[in-house]
Amino acid sequence: MNAVLTNPRCERCGCEASKIFGCQERSTGLCPFIEQWKRRKNVGLKIGGCLTYILISVLFSSGYRWWAFTPLVLFGLWWALTQEVQLYNERTQTRLQRTTFAGIELNYKWTPKGKLLPIYFNRGKTAVYPLSISALPVESTRYEASIELAVAVFRAALIGLLADNYIEVHQFETSIFGRWRKSPLLVNDYIIIGIKDIPPPGDIGALERQIMQTMGGWRIKSGSKDWQNGLPIYDLVHNLYYRDQSDPEGWLIERATDDAEGRGLAQFGKGFHRKEINWDAACIAQLGQEHRATQLLSQQLAEAFPKFSLALNEQISKGIISRQDSGE
Repeated sequence: MNAVLTNPRCERCGCEASKIFGCQERSTGLCPFIEQWKRRKNVGLKIGGCLTYILISVLFSSGYRWWAFTPLVLFGLWWALTQEVQLYNERTQTRLQRTTFAGIELNYKWTPKGKLLPIYFNRGKTAVYPLSISALPVESTRYEASIELAVAVFRAALIGLLADNYIEVHQFETSIFGRWRKSPLLVNDYIIIGIKDIPPPGDIGALERQIMQTMGGWRIKSGSKDWQNGLPIYDLVHNLYYRDQSDPEGWLIERATDDAEGRGLAQFGKGFHRKEINWDAACIAQLGQEHRATQLLSQQLAEAFPKFSLALNEQISKGIISRQDSGE
């Protein structure tokens, strides 16, 4: 897959990101970057004008101090003078987005693809079970449905999909206050992109399959969102759920435990926070071996890509917590 390199340039004229927006060739149709949308400007001016009118009316008709309305005025000005513009390069499937305030560039970013992370795994010839199942503990007959275990299960499922070449991870950078800094502050984010069709049932784990289905559905409903070819980690986890749950970590872990039970590997006694595990005696040795191998693969990812590994755990955790039922 053709990946757009970090901080790329226009393939036609070599312009950097901050200069592409002012390219004179865009008006002639020669520039490969076409304006996709522009927002906030017209609506912002109307809102700012209405707020200013209301403020003046109140000041003349009451005894309020003028400074009491300063936050309202500042909000109106910010909304009116802030503008976001997105350009699109169809050939490279690159989206370039810029945010300005009163014509001053605040930041820009390339999206949705970025630098392809060269993540490669070798699961070995002896691997039998999906990694989402192999991430479950096999040392004890009881386990707690904790956020740590839920993160480990989801992380293992992604590693399994990476190992089988179903997905790719792309890193992109957002440059903040690029015009005012000689060395712009760069913020890293990661996009999970599917590169294979969803396989038939049974070829991958149930959780892995649900992840692939979530990614496939995202292409349909993403519309004009920045990320159309894939999802940020948080959005992938958040959209995996059908609805909010009183126990979102338990719900996610059940995708793997139900899969294991359906394969005849174990029987699970369900409780509120704890479950009994009755592993099949004929499979326990293989499961233990693959559990250790899954932990080793996770450790290898952390050593090879420490920033991505930390972001992966953090965003998975946030995605799970975001599905906590607010009624609880």
